[in-house]
Amino acid sequence: FPQTWKHACKAFQSRQSADAWANDANNKRVPLGAVASRDLKSIDVSRSNVAVIRYDTSFAKKSGAVETVTLTFENNGWAVSDYSVN
Repeated sequence: FPQTWKHACKAFQSRQSADAWANDANNKRVPLGAVASRDLKSIDVSRSNVAVIRYDTSFAKKSGAVETVTLTFENNGWAVSDYSVN
């Protein structure tokens, strides 16, 4: 997870340190187990320079989850600005 922080957008990095992100991501993802399947659910690009991508994801220990990845366009490329799993 520390590597993903390095590639996140500046706003994401300023909200939390690399260690805090690694701890938070570890607490969210590890209990779910490995990804068994991931299917694109939706892409919303209705806001300027923001894309919200949702996946229907089945994990080894939880089926029927939805992962949401928010991307922000900065420095001529897309970078992660938020991640959640429910």
